[in-house]
Amino acid sequence: MFYVCTSIFNLFVVSVFWSLVTDIFRPGQGKRLFGVVAVGGTIGAVFGSTITTSTFLYFQQVDIVARVFKDDAVGRTRVFGQLDLAVNVLTLLAQLFLTGRVMKWFGVSFALAFLPGIKMTGFGIMSIAPVLAVLVVFQVVRRAGNFAIQRPGREAWHNSAWMSDVGSH
Repeated sequence: MFYVCTSIFNLFVVSVFWSLVTDIFRPGQGKRLFGVVAVGGTIGAVFGSTITTSTFLYFQQVDIVARVFKDDAVGRTRVFGQLDLAVNVLTLLAQLFLTGRVMKWFGVSFALAFLPGIKMTGFGIMSIAPVLAVLVVFQVVRRAGNFAIQRPGREAWHNSAWMSDVGSH
């Protein structure tokens, strides 16, 4: 029943959206903006699947930590606090000493592909060894890589695309 309701909702949302677009924009504007809207939908699909995969990691994290710290709420809190500390320290060090070099040596494309590579590797290792040590290393590298490599790469790409668009007008 949930699948049917969700499918009907999705059908109506898309239909209502395109009806609104045809009412607001002239045909020439609509043709010009169709690509942008399509890209937005594709990016939404990419981020949607990424969010689902982050959720999977969260459930794995909860399960692993619960097995290690069965009745020790203080231990669980301590491990998450230490994990956050490690992420922040690694992010700071990477931003200071690594981010600029990575962008210069390997380019923005590498920076954008860095996090998906880390995720594939981390999930592969976790599928073989779902233990606390692997989880901690994966989480720290993934989160620090997001803040120190992925986001700066995304911002550099966004700014270069924006600047080339501004320069063409």
